[in-house]
Amino acid sequence: MKTVAVTGGIGSGKSTVCAILSSMGVPVYDSDSRARALYDEQPALVSRILDEFAALGVHDSLWDECGELDRKKLAGLVFSSPRLLSALEGIVHPAVREDFLSWKESIGEKEWTGPGDVPFVVIESAIITEKPLFRDIVDKVVEVRASRAARLDRVRKRDGAPVKEIEKRMSAQAENASAPDAVIINDSSLDELFPAVSGVFSSLWQQPPFCSEPFQNRL
Repeated sequence: MKTVAVTGGIGSGKSTVCAILSSMGVPVYDSDSRARALYDEQPALVSRILDEFAALGVHDSLWDECGELDRKKLAGLVFSSPRLLSALEGIVHPAVREDFLSWKESIGEKEWTGPGDVPFVVIESAIITEKPLFRDIVDKVVEVRASRAARLDRVRKRDGAPVKEIEKRMSAQAENASAPDAVIINDSSLDELFPAVSGVFSSLWQQPPFCSEPFQNRL
């Protein structure tokens, strides 16, 4: 079973593209949400993070008032420190990789509901092309792109964050250094995005278009 990485910068519309694929019956693994879930599912993972941070001089408590990992505080720390970010990724990324491979194995080709005889799963991640750890598990890369103005507007409406903060987050994301296998431009409506997604993914393996029915009708 093949693996396609869907990547792109903040506000590009990766999640919307993956929602469209999911509506077509394609299994989608959201690496960000699964990474957050692993914090809850694997206490040993959190312990390793705390021990590593303590070794790097971080002695502030990372627990919230409910006794759970304060993800917002953790994000604030790593966002301002490349060293802490590297330490966190060195622990979390191998766990996400193992979790993805287990998930993919559990899917099985029998779950495929799309056309043709080339089943695949999708992993959604903004950073996957930057990380050598994930290169051997990905067969194709599809990058979602949108204009800067469109991305700013989407994130502002979604998160309610100030424009300067969004621009800072956008600037912090590295450009994709390698050429993707396909590009989806997401500057217009869902009705136009749906056939674009269908066409791009079908063309990866010379399959007929998945579906021409508007995305909204499939929800």
